[in-house]
Amino acid sequence: MTPPDEHNHRPSGHHWGDSGDEVTDADQMRAWSWGPAITILPQPDGTYFVAMVEPLRDSLRAAIEALRSRLLRGSPSIQRLFPTAYPDHPDLEAEYRDLMFGELLESKLAALDLVEASVAEPVLTEQQLIAWTQVINSARLALGTELEVEETGLDLDDDDPRWPAYILYERLGLILASIVDVLPV
Repeated sequence: MTPPDEHNHRPSGHHWGDSGDEVTDADQMRAWSWGPAITILPQPDGTYFVAMVEPLRDSLRAAIEALRSRLLRGSPSIQRLFPTAYPDHPDLEAEYRDLMFGELLESKLAALDLVEASVAEPVLTEQQLIAWTQVINSARLALGTELEVEETGLDLDDDDPRWPAYILYERLGLILASIVDVLPV
């Protein structure tokens, strides 16, 4: 078995959990010692072992805090999280927002709470991992909107004041890609 490659962050030549192999403590230690920023290993019981360097966990914590703040203060950057349902009918759109916005907001805040409670956990359920994808995707959308990130990324100098926010955006993308790689379709 070889270390994870740079694209899928999993060991190449072996698909954890696919063959019914039980992931041992030694396997988990090797996942840490290889040095990838994040390794997610499906377990035979349907849970997921998450080995993540502390700077990534800290980035996720910061993203949770920032997204909660944006949601609660109604930041313009969250508009993409609540897309327009009736773009050609302002009256219907206003009615829809009056009926649904509170419920949608509560749902997003509940997902934030779930992820916040599980950030330090080494083993996650599929439901928790799905909540992570929802929160990370929302945080990246809001952050990307503020940074005006294009499909090709964002070209910044190291001394650009937006650099730390862009690093957070990229770190969240790394976590998200790692989760998507292991979740069943």
